[in-house]
This record gives sequence, C-alpha cells and structure tokens, in this order.
Amino acid sequence: MVLASLHLALPFLAASLALGVLADRLLGGPLEALVEAAPRTADAIVTRAILRVVVGLTLTLATILTPLATCALLALHLLARRARATRGAAVHGLADHGAAREGWLGLVPLALGWLIVAARPAVPLYWDEHVWLAKARLGPLALRAAALDPSAPIVPRGYPILGSLAESLLASARPELPALVAGASALVGLSLSLALVLLSPRRRLAWFVALLTMPLVLVHLRSAHLDLVVGLLALALHRALERAREDARALHVAIAIAFLLAGTKDEGIAHVLALTLAHVAASPAPRARARGAALVALSGLASFVSFRALLALHGVADDDHALSFAGLTRLAPIALELARAATDLASFGLAWPITLGLGAFALARRTDEGRASALALLAQASLLSLGLLASTERLTEFTLEGTVAARLLVQLAPMAAWLVVSVMFEREGAARGVASAISAAR
Repeated sequence: MVLASLHLALPFLAASLALGVLADRLLGGPLEALVEAAPRTADAIVTRAILRVVVGLTLTLATILTPLATCALLALHLLARRARATRGAAVHGLADHGAAREGWLGLVPLALGWLIVAARPAVPLYWDEHVWLAKARLGPLALRAAALDPSAPIVPRGYPILGSLAESLLASARPELPALVAGASALVGLSLSLALVLLSPRRRLAWFVALLTMPLVLVHLRSAHLDLVVGLLALALHRALERAREDARALHVAIAIAFLLAGTKDEGIAHVLALTLAHVAASPAPRARARGAALVALSGLASFVSFRALLALHGVADDDHALSFAGLTRLAPIALELARAATDLASFGLAWPITLGLGAFALARRTDEGRASALALLAQASLLSLGLLASTERLTEFTLEGTVAARLLVQLAPMAAWLVVSVMFEREGAARGVASAISAAR
C-alpha cells in the first residue's frame, strides 16, 4: 500500500508549514486569527496547520514557476491586507462554524479520507496515471525545464504543471514508482483536507458521505489523476470566498487556492473565474464584494498568464488545448454525451439528478442558504461546457469517445455534494427555527 511511502511527503509538508507560518506573521496573522475562536481545540490546530501549508505550498510552486509569479502573489496578499484594514474583521473565525465540543467530530471524515487515500496500492491502477507520474518523475526543476522545451517529449505539451510539481515535491523528488504514487496521493489527501477544514465541522461528515455516493469519486480518491484535486480545490475556494463575506482575512486563503487551482489543470482558470463571478452574483451587496473577488480572480490569472507567457517566450505550442471552437459543430452529440455521463449509475449513481433537482429548488427560493452553492455550481458547469465547445477537434473527439465528460463531472462532484448538504441542512435549520419560535410563543 501507498501508506508505507507517505512519510516521504512529510519534509515538504513541514517546509510548507514553516513558510506558511512566516508568511502569516509577515501579513499580520490572518490565518492565525481565522481560527482564534477555539485556539486550543484539535480541530482549530489542524485547520490552522492546513491553511498555512497551502499558503506555503503555493508560494513555493510560484517561485519554481517564475519569481514574477511570486511577486504577483505577494502583491495580492498585501492588497488583501489593505482590504482587511479597510473592512475590519469579524469576531469569530473558522472554528466558530460549530460548537467547540463538536470540533472533534469534524476530524472523523478527515481521518476516513486519509485512510481511503493511503489504502491504495503503490503502483498505477489506471491507464493514464503513467502520464501524470511520468512528469512528476522528472523532478521539480527538470519538469519545469522540460515543460518549456519545445523538443522535450512531454505529454501533453503546454499543459499546466503546478499539480505535477506538487506531486514531485511531495514525493521528495524521488523517481521510484512507490514514491511518485505517494506524492500524488498526498496531494489528493491535502486537497481533501483543505476542503474539509473550510466546511463547518457539523457538516463535514454529511458532505463526505454525499461525495462517496458517487462511485467514480472513490476511484479518483485512489488515483494520481488531478480531476478530483481540481474539484476539491474549487470547493475550498468557494468556501473561502463565502468566509470572506464575513471576514476579510479569508481572502488570503482564497488567493492561495486560486493560484494553485489555476495552475493545476487547463480547466482550473475556468473554475476560478466561475466561482469569483458567482460569489459576486450571490452577494446581497455585489459592489462591496467585487474588490475581494477581483483579487482572487487576479491570483488565478497571475498563475495562468505567467505560465502561458513562459510557454510563448520559449516557443512551446499548446496545440492540443488551444481555442479552435471545433466543438460548436458537434453541439448536439456533446450535449448527449454529457447527459449520458451524468446518468451513468455505475459512475455517479443518482447523484446528478438529485443535485439538479435541489439546485433548481435552491435557485427558485432566493433566500435559501444553498443558493450561493447552486450559483457556483451553475457557473462552473457553464464555463466548462463552453470550454468543450471552444476546444480543438482532438479534444472534441476525446469527449465523444467518452473520456472527458465523466472527468469534468468529477471536478464538479465536491460542489454538487456541498449543494445537497447545504439545502438539506438549511431546511433542517429552518424547521428548528420554527419549532423554537412556537415554543417561545407558548
């Protein structure tokens, strides 16, 4: 099992934590303050550590990519610090999502998730895991050099590399297959952990159960593919933006996630733009939230544009993923393929019909707590669908052959599960509120 090699991820996780602590202190302690409501609980300690690891990891990856990206990332963090000074900060942090006595329950799905991730064999299980692991095998600096070399036999050419860089670093830059699989698994586990700690403790287990009702998600939890990583980062970004409505300090978390998300896969920038637009649209005061959303969107664009600029400067063409709008001529077949994938019981069970029904319900009731999640999921799905229509002939053929739609749905799965849980808990909360009001009246 990969459990025997997961210790290889510890040195880089520790280094990222140390860098995250340093960045947090230089910025005035926003990550420390986000969990100040219960600083001594296990949940708060874990949450604080994971947030700092992600900030440190992002700064490291940006530096490897190009120092200019690091400068842009730091500038955005400084602008977010000014936004904090202007808006102030909420009294309660992330730890106040649930009662302190319930905090330990929030760690149960975290432990279960890591057990699933760690229980996989230390060898590739699926046909194209080799493609991702082959890039990580090169090592961080060699991977960057190969990605910017027009003659290097790297597949696919011109593809974002932050995910593969992270896998290599989490494997301690070792080329052995068990180490590479461990590095990939550690990235999945870290992404899952990040998504979980940004959910309220009392809802984490329900969300995790809802997520696992989709069989294909369980497959991706035990693979080196990056689609579930993208989906988990997207949910984490959505939750960080939601927290930023109440507490401007959460913008620092959102900025780090957006940079990492946009540089992990081609679809990452679509998720960033969709979620920031949905965040503004769902806000009762859109203008007041537009500045924070703009900083987060700029972080994603800094990651995306810096890598694209490097490709152009080195003469590397991204022919496989260029915009050629070949999908427009196959609109009906693509729509049918998306519908087929969403109704494939072996891959997703009944998750998507249920999600669509609850999403429509949440959008119809404008006061629903799930409305923000429904808007986010709708924006993500819309931009990903537009991406398919704007794709190359080769990607269109892959889509019609059945190798793309299911992966995109895996990217949307974490948000879909959160939408279901949000609507269910909102109605439960409303029922409790009515019961309390009746009791008080008596």
